[in-house]
Parts: sequence; structure tokens; C-alpha cells
Amino acid sequence: MANKYRKKIIPPLDNARGKIISFRNVPINFSSALTNEGYVDIKEAGLSGFNHYFKSMNPPYYTSIKGSTEKLLLRKSVVLKLIRINNKLNKDGLELYFFDCYRPVKVQQFLYNVWLPKYLKRIHPNYSEEKLLKELNLYTAKPPISENDIDRNSPSPHATGAAMDVTLRFKESKEQLFMGSIFDDTSKLVNTDYFEAKNLQHLTLSDEEALKNRRILYHSMKEEGIENYPFEWWHYSWGDQMWAILSGEKEAFYSNMIL
Repeated sequence: MANKYRKKIIPPLDNARGKIISFRNVPINFSSALTNEGYVDIKEAGLSGFNHYFKSMNPPYYTSIKGSTEKLLLRKSVVLKLIRINNKLNKDGLELYFFDCYRPVKVQQFLYNVWLPKYLKRIHPNYSEEKLLKELNLYTAKPPISENDIDRNSPSPHATGAAMDVTLRFKESKEQLFMGSIFDDTSKLVNTDYFEAKNLQHLTLSDEEALKNRRILYHSMKEEGIENYPFEWWHYSWGDQMWAILSGEKEAFYSNMIL
């Protein structure tokens, strides 16, 4: 599978980037049997990962973020899809590795209200407030003011238990495959199709490696109907509003996950 996907291009994602502007307007079917579906810690299901926001050696933050959890929680139906993907990858000596899944409100508030605005203002000192806000919303979803102010019709993707941040690694050595950037970078480099859009004749060896590894991840996930957020090579989801608008579905299944 991996060799096949290394050669299969990621299609241009400009259309997908245009769609997601209104993803929170997608209705959620609260009558669906999946809406109140339970969740599991993916590590108990045999998948690998370490919550990036819980540990302290976690560039670019280098601190355990208040309110973070060591667990990597996802809805059961999503986990079953991931297990099937992982089993196929194992045949090529690869496996999925997760940075983040369900994300508590306090972590989302830290990223959206504190860390990312401060960083963006530092690297873009001449940006207007409007432009800074637009950039902010590309890389993290606006959280509720408090845990008592949750809008079930417009949840943050990571609050649903349907969204995940994931990469690939070698099963035996546990070394992560090179994807061209660190996790949570905030630049055009992390657009999923960034290397596809470059002149392929002028790719460096590093560029080519990242290109092929992103292809493996993208097509492995798509095979199970899991959709990629095109501004971030690592973000995928199934069943939430983001997934619905990217896949052409008329409604989502999952709202905020109730722990």
C-alpha cells in the first residue's frame, strides 16, 4: 500500500480550503445513533501516540499545557477505521502515531487566546487585527468562553472526539517519518499539498521525502473516508462538521463529546 501511495499525488486542495470557511454551519444530526456514541483511549485499542500538549518536551511550546490530558480519546467508530488503516500500514513496516485527539476546552483556550496570538503578533508585527484574526482561525478553532458556554451546534473539531492530529512512524524503530515540518507549525509549509504545488523538478531530497510521506498518510486515511483539513498535513476527522463539508455530506454526526 505504501509504495502505491508514494506515487499517487494529493490533488490540489484550493477548493477544499474555500469550503471550510463555513464548516460550522453544517447541521448536526442529533437523532443519529452515532451522536452519543462512546469513546475509547486509542492506546487501549492498540494504536500509538503521546498527547503532545500533556508532555513538556513538546516543541514549539516546551511546557505541559494546563488542562491537558494524557489520554488520546476518540469515538469508537473512528477508532475502528483507524485500526483498519493501521493494520494495512503495518504490512509495510509503518504505523499511525497520534499527537492529539479529544482536546479539553482549557487547552483550546490556551492555544487560541494566549499562545498563538502572541506568536503571530511577533512574526507579523505589521498585520492588522483583522488579518491576525484571519490567520489565527486558520490554525486553531475558536473555543467557547467557558465549559458552561458550549454551543452543541458549533463545536470545536477536537472537542467532538472525531478529529485527530496524526503522523506516520516506522513500526520497528519508532522513528517518525519526515513530513517537512514540525507538528503545530503555522506557515504555508504545513498545507497538506504544499510540496505537490512546488515545481517537482526542483524538489530537494528532503522535499521529496516529505511529499511521498504526506501522500501515504493522506491516501491511507481517505481510503476509510477520513478527511484532511487542508491547512494542516496532520489534522484528520470523520463524522464532525469539518468532515461533512469536505466530504460533501449534508450533515455531521458528532457534537461535543461528553466525558
